Amino acid sequence: MGFVDWGVTPPAGLRTDAFLLRPIVADDAEFDYAAVMETKEFLRLWEPGGWPEDDFTVEANRGDLAKMD
Repeated sequence: MGFVDWGVTPPAGLRTDAFLLRPIVADDAEFDYAAVMETKEFLRLWEPGGWPEDDFTVEANRGDLAKMD
């Protein structure tokens, strides 16, 4: 259940002089892919099904992120 289901609209993001915090989107696929593949062994400890697979691609990642947009 998301915040919207409770009638709460979360902020679109938060920007400070030090960082930008916002939801990840499909346009972030290359940066996210690098982070995912660098930490894949850690991710596999808690992600059911062995995700990300060794042959996971940037395009597959973009597709996953597009589902969340």
